[in-house]
Amino acid sequence: MVYCLPGIVASQSPNLLTGVARSKGSDSAIPSARSQGSASSASQPFLHVRRQVGLSDLVGSIPDPAVIDVSNRYIITLKASVDMPMHIHFVKEIHTGIDGSNVFEGISHRYDFAGFRGYAGQFDRQVIESLKKNKDVAAIEADQIFTSSDVVVQQKSSSALGSISHRELKDLYSYVYDSSAGMETFGYVVDSGIKLNHVEFENRAHNGYNAIKLKDFVDSSGHGTHVAGLMGSRTYGVAKNCSLIAVKVSDRGISSEAFLLDGYQWAVKDILKKRRKARSVINISLAGPYSKAVNKAVDAAFSKGVSTVVSAGNQHANATKRSPASAHGAITVGSTDSRRSKNGFSNFGPSVDIFAPGYKIRSPWTRSKTATYILSGTSMSSAHVSGLVLYLKGLKNLPNAKKTKSYLLELALRDVVKNPAGSPNLFAYNGSGR
Repeated sequence: MVYCLPGIVASQSPNLLTGVARSKGSDSAIPSARSQGSASSASQPFLHVRRQVGLSDLVGSIPDPAVIDVSNRYIITLKASVDMPMHIHFVKEIHTGIDGSNVFEGISHRYDFAGFRGYAGQFDRQVIESLKKNKDVAAIEADQIFTSSDVVVQQKSSSALGSISHRELKDLYSYVYDSSAGMETFGYVVDSGIKLNHVEFENRAHNGYNAIKLKDFVDSSGHGTHVAGLMGSRTYGVAKNCSLIAVKVSDRGISSEAFLLDGYQWAVKDILKKRRKARSVINISLAGPYSKAVNKAVDAAFSKGVSTVVSAGNQHANATKRSPASAHGAITVGSTDSRRSKNGFSNFGPSVDIFAPGYKIRSPWTRSKTATYILSGTSMSSAHVSGLVLYLKGLKNLPNAKKTKSYLLELALRDVVKNPAGSPNLFAYNGSGR
């Protein structure tokens, strides 16, 4: 690293070579050849899924269906005024009173945070019909599969860090930033886990919570490690001095709405309990179909001051039809290439708040303590913006989610994104003055 101005650091972004094959029609492509930190995999059908959405076959085999099986599973959102213990007791009574109720699990998760209340579980149709008539219930939705928002690409690595620290497209392999670099801030990575012992994390990454109880904390897909690296690794991260906290909600690139809400609940509660609103961000680089419950949870956290950055999704579709991308309280990020053109895969529309680099991005990987890999997708874009949020919070001491979002969008470069497709034409910028 070279210090070029008082309190300002310029680091040279790497420019390395690898090789790739891409597939069409899904959130991710399957690597066809091995490179540093890469692994090949074969596409397999996912079993017992009620609503299947762009399944990621990024690495390894498909998860155990017993872990990510959403058959007969529902998310129930309650009204804010409801006596939750009394309602839960009522649900247990009607569930156990039905013939063959032992076939269904019943309530598996409870959610009560930041004014958001609800639960998830596996229920017989009779229970669901009864709940539809219950005055406590605000919404009932079938549980859904959520997948990581990445597309594998192995070409030259990006000039992503340079892009967010320069107004113009020049000298992009030089990242200019304040030396505080997110010091004493906390990035909650709601994803597949983090490879904690990777040298790029310098002992700043820690396990927080595992929503998938039948799986250990190991990052089996590499996605969470890659995302965490863009947020805060020493070479590829925006906030190079931040602490990173793994919140595991997915296994091999796949999660469910119930697992996502469970992990998100833990992160929000941890931030509020430890009074970290002004020093933290939650990153969700996962996407699924529109969900009232997921959007309401993110909006509730926003109202309590908790910042959440999410990926817009990779369907080349309007992000208003995706969650959590369409949540008003989220900072929703679309993807651009190195020339600041919206990528063809990136979702778009009024729900997108800002764009950031998401094409051919190198970051830490799970194959070894030094492995790196190149991915493309709005997962990478949201990770860059999450890192930027931590960087700005550390620099400006932004007190809550509302102030943070306003400042981020105010600071952004205007009208530099080519073909924003109805999205606000804003590009992430760290305010370096360059």
